[in-house]
Amino acid sequence: MITTHEQKTQNNFSIGWITLNLPKTLNALTLDMVTAAQAQLREWADRPDIACVVLQGEGRAFCAGGDVRRMREGILANDDYCERFFEHEYRLDHALHKYPKPVLAWGHGVVMGGGLGLLMGASHRVVTGSTRLAMPEISIGLYPDVGASFFLNQLPQGLGLFLGITGCEWNGADALALGMADYLLDDNSQHTLPGLLAVQNWTANAMGNHDVLSHTLKQQPSAKIAPQLMPYADLIANACHGTLQQVATALSTLRIDEAWFERALSNLTHGCPVTAHIVAEQLKRAQGLSLEDVFRMEWIVSIQCTLHPDFPEGVRAQLVDKDKQPRWVYSSITAVPQTYVENHFSLANQANPLQDLR
Repeated sequence: MITTHEQKTQNNFSIGWITLNLPKTLNALTLDMVTAAQAQLREWADRPDIACVVLQGEGRAFCAGGDVRRMREGILANDDYCERFFEHEYRLDHALHKYPKPVLAWGHGVVMGGGLGLLMGASHRVVTGSTRLAMPEISIGLYPDVGASFFLNQLPQGLGLFLGITGCEWNGADALALGMADYLLDDNSQHTLPGLLAVQNWTANAMGNHDVLSHTLKQQPSAKIAPQLMPYADLIANACHGTLQQVATALSTLRIDEAWFERALSNLTHGCPVTAHIVAEQLKRAQGLSLEDVFRMEWIVSIQCTLHPDFPEGVRAQLVDKDKQPRWVYSSITAVPQTYVENHFSLANQANPLQDLR
């Protein structure tokens, strides 16, 4: 579920607050949550008294992604839940990217998958000392969506591929250095944020309010953490050239004695081989695409993932039965036919519901 409220400011404007409020599932997104957030954003966009919007998560996570257990139920029931979920999730992400008012996303704690899509869409992206970011879809046979085809391509060449094929975790300092966040703040700043926003000099001018929000956040105490990924970023990026098998081999020979890197290599080794190929293909195809065309492409790939066995099998193994023994369609990266990968990027006889995105 989500909760919303409007906070009056001292000069009679309002701050709109949207809180993802399913802490037991780390605020994993459901269709109801996505459509409710969409509706609220539409209402506030047309209200001259709403100066800015804050998007946050309850508990120890901003958002751990989509509720893939519910998606698997939809696949097994052969209903249209996944089609509707992906359409509206991408519409929400797109709306955030294009929102006419400043949007502050407070990305504390777990920010993974769909949570990263929300964060990247905001005009003011906050990460904190507790933030842990990842696109871990390779472990469940999905792929990095929610606009990742676009924003992973903005990273130094090779690094987006690495993050996508390994599900590697990075921290707030890394996100700031990579341009995936705008502010690295102390976690406790969240408690003082409402009071600070209430006393700012908001106006009816959206551009002016962008500046007001930026100035407010710059005054907040920063988190004193060191990046974990960035010291090795060039080394990793340089290894990510050539075929997927060449990349996997090159990564395995890197001398990076860090627990997060070992986990990343394990994710690649044991993760879905088809996902690795999809990541490479999506990044190649997305070069030069508009954000709208990226979401249209991703909707097709996502629906194809629901029509192929790896995604529901990965969710079963990791999150339902939890035996951690997924039976992937192909046993290795080298075994995956290119035609099988390319099939994920087309969907015959089905209209794309995101055709109207502008």
